[in-house]
Amino acid sequence: MDSGETLFSIRSANKIYRMGEVDVAALRDASLDVRVGEFLTIVGPSGSGKSTLLNLIGGMDRPTSGEVLFYGGNGSASGPEDLAKASKARLTRFRREEVGFVFQFFNLVPTLTARENIQVTTEIARDPLDSREILERVGLAERADHFPAQLSGGEQQRVSIARALAGNPGLILCDEPTGALDTDTSRQILRILFDLKDRYRKTVVLVTHDVAICQVANRVARLHDGRIASIWENENRMTVEEMEW
Repeated sequence: MDSGETLFSIRSANKIYRMGEVDVAALRDASLDVRVGEFLTIVGPSGSGKSTLLNLIGGMDRPTSGEVLFYGGNGSASGPEDLAKASKARLTRFRREEVGFVFQFFNLVPTLTARENIQVTTEIARDPLDSREILERVGLAERADHFPAQLSGGEQQRVSIARALAGNPGLILCDEPTGALDTDTSRQILRILFDLKDRYRKTVVLVTHDVAICQVANRVARLHDGRIASIWENENRMTVEEMEW
């Protein structure tokens, strides 16, 4: 697929959770396209539906109603594949082959070294990247044999990014990846994400409550109360070095 083509189309997606006797609408009639090769930021306050939307794109959840159309997989020859209707086995394969996840609190295995945390992904991937190369790209070649407790928060997040990329997915999903980090470390993490996106031709979707990150995104979608309030092209996009917190 070429840069700029549609990778995902979320169409009229609703997600309702049953909390006791109460229905809670996490997403309301949400529609959004994700383009190949872009850095898309989804921004909004806590509870606005950002993580729910990310979970639909990543195949970790299904909408109560609506479509999650994936253009890069089995359905690409005859049209998009609706992941909302996919089997559990297909969603598992989709997550394994097509998506890399980066979380706020790293989710590293504490008893494995940095290299071993990455190899967990490469051993099950269809076409993995070299773990040594990825560690070098994130600046951790000399820390490869250290355990998570021996790494700083920024270093742990770099391992998390390397792990997400190691399986060689087309799409990297980031859920508040800078939320637990200070400003200087957050800038470093964003710089690495952009470098890896461009070097390996990946698509990045990042959700955050931090509006400062919108300055460096190709496009921005703003959520409010489960609805996509606005989507805009970032015509005055800054570099990571230029952005202001």
